[in-house]
Amino acid sequence: ARLEAYRRLAAATTPGEVDDVATEWRDRYGPVPDDAATLLEIARLRVEAIRVGLGEIVNLRREVRIGPVDLTASQEVRLQRLQPRSALRPAEGLLFIPAPPADEVVADLIAFVQAMWPAESSVAAV
Repeated sequence: ARLEAYRRLAAATTPGEVDDVATEWRDRYGPVPDDAATLLEIARLRVEAIRVGLGEIVNLRREVRIGPVDLTASQEVRLQRLQPRSALRPAEGLLFIPAPPADEVVADLIAFVQAMWPAESSVAAV
């Protein structure tokens, strides 16, 4: 049953599907342990990446590489407001932002993706 729950989480493509898995885990196993909660947060980040057309979000030592990105002029302005120390490489379709603190990396990346590409805006070109 747990393996199937992990498979469902890996296959989730919407926030609702991730929430359904989280609810199922709480119903079946009680409070979600920290490691499982981290998996749920990573799944939420993956869902946000899928929503905006990102193929990779890689946490490197001091920065996070995000791609592929193709930003409009207004998105570039938003990027400078959200992450003034970012580095955009349009020819490569890559964006580098400073890495958030280790204990907040997933939550901060979710917040960044949601702020950079709000749900009502158009998605990033792939």
